[in-house]
Amino acid sequence: MRLKKWILLICCLLVIFGCGGNPVEKRNKFISRGKNFLEKGDYTRAAVEFKNAIQVDPRFALSYYYLSLAYLKQGNLQGAYSALSQAIELDPELTKAHLLRGQIFILAKKPDEALKEAETVLKKEPKNTDALLLKVNAFILKRDIKSAKKILKDLQKENPSLSTPYLMLAQIYLKENNPKLAKKYLKELLKKYPDNERAILLLGSILEKEKKFKEAEKLYVSLATRNPQKKEPQIFLAQFYERSGDSKKAEEILKKLLSEYPKDEKIYLLLAGFYGRHNQKEKFLSKAFIRILFYFRKRDQSICFIRKIY
Repeated sequence: MRLKKWILLICCLLVIFGCGGNPVEKRNKFISRGKNFLEKGDYTRAAVEFKNAIQVDPRFALSYYYLSLAYLKQGNLQGAYSALSQAIELDPELTKAHLLRGQIFILAKKPDEALKEAETVLKKEPKNTDALLLKVNAFILKRDIKSAKKILKDLQKENPSLSTPYLMLAQIYLKENNPKLAKKYLKELLKKYPDNERAILLLGSILEKEKKFKEAEKLYVSLATRNPQKKEPQIFLAQFYERSGDSKKAEEILKKLLSEYPKDEKIYLLLAGFYGRHNQKEKFLSKAFIRILFYFRKRDQSICFIRKIY
């Protein structure tokens, strides 16, 4: 009889713990689902999953770190900061949490706090690139451009494959009204990475200001030609043609894009805006365009949009 009672008790315990599941496994499942939602751009559901992970295991620092990523994507800086602070309290060695909190301090224009986060990481990892770049951003906010340049030039020498130091140096020299040096760094970067979109756009904008439209056109065309499967380079090229006065080429590119991506609202709005700027109401107000407009927007929104342009 006693043996039967023990067997019954053991079975009950197995049922209880079996239903509850392993807490670590449950936590990791919530985190995995949350990360999937992050990748898909569903930040609200991602945050819910990470909160579920925290409920299962409130002492696991990474759950708070991932929650901060979801909050950042939602534009909730305060929530992200609180989650990161909790992560760091639980695990002071969590490097990526220090770096991300440092970036929040940069956004909040608190360079001294950002520097503290960078130094915390650099004490343990003196060559951590992200921490060094965090210091650069902090020095720029403090207007200590000399220190920022030194770190960037050191990074450029130690790791010439990195593109960020070239881009940041170019931007610094542009702010100092030194386009010659800015172009030098951008051209050096493009020798290594001819498809670097940011470098092409930045160099193109410099050339446009210098009225070197042929050189700028060559850059934008090369970007579009190398990336025929992407629509953004085509949009950049169309916008360049409009800025430089060749509205015919700009319209041709936008119409071609619209034929390739008929359900892309952004392209439709770009072409609608183009017609508005060039006083071509008859094209914008054609039946085909109005039909597309009502496909994307409600009637009231459509009318407001038409009035805004015209």
